Amino acid sequence: MRKKGDHSHVMHFRLTICIVLGILCLKGFAQEPLSYKLFCPDNNFRPFAVYSGIGASYTMAKTERSFFNTDVSSTTSYSVELDALSNTSLGAEVGGMFIFKRSFVRFLDFGFNYRQVSGGEQVMATRTSGGDVSYPDLIESEGQFKYHRASVRINMQSVLQMGEASFFHLGPGLTITETLGQKSEYEIELLDLQTDFPNKPSFTDVNMMAGIGFRVGPGRFFNIYAHTSVMSLTKDEPWATSETIYNSMYKNSYIGFRFIWVKGTPDRVCPAMSPNRGGSRLGRKRLQSDFYPW
Repeated sequence: MRKKGDHSHVMHFRLTICIVLGILCLKGFAQEPLSYKLFCPDNNFRPFAVYSGIGASYTMAKTERSFFNTDVSSTTSYSVELDALSNTSLGAEVGGMFIFKRSFVRFLDFGFNYRQVSGGEQVMATRTSGGDVSYPDLIESEGQFKYHRASVRINMQSVLQMGEASFFHLGPGLTITETLGQKSEYEIELLDLQTDFPNKPSFTDVNMMAGIGFRVGPGRFFNIYAHTSVMSLTKDEPWATSETIYNSMYKNSYIGFRFIWVKGTPDRVCPAMSPNRGGSRLGRKRLQSDFYPW
C-alpha cells in the first residue's frame, strides 16, 4: 500500500515534470511581435478569440495480436487468438483563447470537449486435437465498447509563424475528463477471459497539443490540431495514459478541425470625425460582419 508521504512525493514529481515540459516546449517558439500581429494586426481586434469545431476521436489498440492456450477441462484446451480493435468516433469542441503580446505563451487555449471513445476485441479459439469432442470445434466472439466523455481542457500554446497567413502551435496543458455514459456488448463461452466492462470515473491528465492554422479572412482562421495525454495525475503510474478494457490496452487521442474568430473592437467614435463635427461613426453592423462569428 502506498503511504501518504510517498503519494505526496509522486505528485511533486509529476508537477515538476509538467513545469519543465511546458518551459521546454514553449520557450523555443517565442516570436514576440511577429505571430501576435498575425492574430491582432491592428486596433480593430481584441486579444481574445472564440472557436468551435468537430473532430475525430481515435482509440488506438496498444495490445498486439496475441496467441495462447487455455484449458477448459482436464482433457480439453483451446488455442486462442486475441485481437484488440482500434476505432474512430465523433467529437466536438468549443471554447476560447486569450492572446498575449509580450509572452512566450502566445495564447491560452481553453475549451469544452465531447467525444466518444470506442473500440473492441475479437476472439477466435480452436479446440486442440485430442480434446473432448463434446466441446465446440471453434469459438468466435467480438466485444464492443463505447464511452461518452466530456472534458474541460486548458493549454498554453506557443506559436511559430510559418508564412504571412499560416502558423504552427504547440504546448502542454491539463484535461479533466468525466465519463457520462458507457455501453458494452461482449459474451464468450467457456474461455476464461475478461468480459466485464470497467467503469471509468473522472480523471485528470497532462496533455500535449499541436496543430497548424491558416488565416481565411480578417480575424478568421481555420485550425487543424490534435491533443493527447502524455501523463496521468490521478493514476498510480504517472506514465500510464493507456486504459485496460476487457483483456487489452487502448489509448485515445483527438484530432480536431475548428474555426477561430478573433474578437473585434466595440463601436467607437473617432474624435476628429464625431457626429457633432459632421463626421461619421464606425458602424457596429459592419464591424460585426467583418470580425465576429455572430
